[in-house]
Amino acid sequence: MGVPNFYSWVNEKRVDYFYLDMNQIIYKCATDPSVLFKDQLRERDFDDVWVSIINYLDMIINLVNPQQLLFLAFDGVAPRAKMNQQRQRRFQSQKRYKYLSAHLQQIGLFQKNETYKNNQFSPGTEFMTQLNQQIKFYIERKYSEDPKFKNLKIIFSGCDVPGEGEHKLLSFIRNMQFDPNSVHMIYGADADLIMLGLLTQLKNVLIIREDLKFKQTASAAANRVIKIPEFLVINISIVREYLDLEFAVLKDKMKVAYDIHRIIDDFILLCFFVGNDFLPRIYCFDIRIGTIEPLVDLFKKHLTNANDYIVQRGDINYKELLNLLELLQGFEKLCINDRQQEMVNYLNTRI
Repeated sequence: MGVPNFYSWVNEKRVDYFYLDMNQIIYKCATDPSVLFKDQLRERDFDDVWVSIINYLDMIINLVNPQQLLFLAFDGVAPRAKMNQQRQRRFQSQKRYKYLSAHLQQIGLFQKNETYKNNQFSPGTEFMTQLNQQIKFYIERKYSEDPKFKNLKIIFSGCDVPGEGEHKLLSFIRNMQFDPNSVHMIYGADADLIMLGLLTQLKNVLIIREDLKFKQTASAAANRVIKIPEFLVINISIVREYLDLEFAVLKDKMKVAYDIHRIIDDFILLCFFVGNDFLPRIYCFDIRIGTIEPLVDLFKKHLTNANDYIVQRGDINYKELLNLLELLQGFEKLCINDRQQEMVNYLNTRI
């Protein structure tokens, strides 16, 4: 798939447990990023999407070749904290669809065909209910026909089970007792999987995803060049080691005993201020404008002054969190001033 010797590397690594966030596969197989106005012009029906999903699932399972367990998880009903954001996305998507459809109809391009929209990739829709059944049939067929599945335990958590797919996967991992040398691989494209992987405390956790690169030309935003997908593999142990190297210089300056696991817990909490679907977005924290680097510097400053860690066995030490937020207060003012100046400069160029 574009990575030399990747197949042999995975086999040598021997993945014991393989977890798939199935909604990532749905979007991968159901959307064509090379098509503009995809909801209006696309003619693929449910059967086409199901075939694409099953074929992709077959490919990725054969590639990774898990030895002990395969966990497939769809997104169920989202927690209350995320519902408002989901409703906003669905509303905007439908509003955009109606707007574009009206314009395409005026120029004679709109096709009134039986197709699907991204809004249908939600729990409770006809599409997801039928896809649930398709995956169950796929599992039954594999057990009866494929010898590799004979000794493989399969867990399927469908869209009728509440919770996001990646949270179901991580909840299962946290609640199980594993051989410390077992290898766990998670398929998913969300960046917060790295954070969740760090929280597992397991020695061998890998995250696999496809790397899609888009290049838009200045003349037409619709012209997109898509490279053949390449698989990216992130080794969580290496990420943990890099964080240890980053913060180890503070050992002699900290008031509390240096513990990289607890530092990582606090660091992840800080990163969730930058982006988290379950919390209101903070205006000044945007990873696209280089927020992470100054936040790391502020976090180091906090560590040298802190009397304790922020995260306490899953609970929050609000006194220490308040100390960190006071440091972020000055950073927030600078960010707002910078964003305001950028807006003024942009408006001046438009006049």
